[in-house]
Amino acid sequence: MMDRSVVSRAHREWVRARRIRHRFAAWLALPGALLWGSMAFAAWMRSQEGKWQNADYLALGDSTITADNLLTLLCWAFLLVAGLLGGGAILLLRGRVSGLPLLLTGAWLVVFGQIFAAVLAWIPIDAFFHSAPPHLVFATPLVLFPLLMILCLTEGTRLGIGWCTR
Repeated sequence: MMDRSVVSRAHREWVRARRIRHRFAAWLALPGALLWGSMAFAAWMRSQEGKWQNADYLALGDSTITADNLLTLLCWAFLLVAGLLGGGAILLLRGRVSGLPLLLTGAWLVVFGQIFAAVLAWIPIDAFFHSAPPHLVFATPLVLFPLLMILCLTEGTRLGIGWCTR
C-alpha cells in the first residue's frame, strides 16, 4: 500500500502545477483546432462534389440520409469542435479561466465523436464493410491527445486521489 504522505505530496504538486498543465493543454488544443477546421473545410468541399449529391448513404426506416447531407453535418460538427478548442485555448492562454470549460467540452466531443465513428465503422455498410475509410475521425491513436488534455485540465480531487488530502 502506498504511503499516504507520498500520495498527498503528489496531489499537492499536481495542484501546484495547474498553470503549467493548463498551458500545456492549450498548446495541445491549438493544432487540434487547426486540424479540425481543415477537416471541416474538406468535408464541405466533398459535399459539393457531384458524385455525393443526392446519393443515398444510410436508410433508417422511412428516413434516408444522403451522402452530401452527412458531409454537411460533419462539416458543422468539425467547425464546432475547432471553435471550442481554438476559443478555449486562446482564452486559457490569455489567463481567462472561462476557456477551461470550452477546452473540456471540445476534448470530450472529440473523444465521443471518435467512439461514435468507430461504432459506425463496425456497421457493415458500403465502403465500411472491410475497414474504416482513411480519415482523421477514424484515426484512433489521435484520441490520446484529447484524453491528455482532459487529464491536464482536471484537478486531482476529480481524478479520485483527493481522498488522501482530507
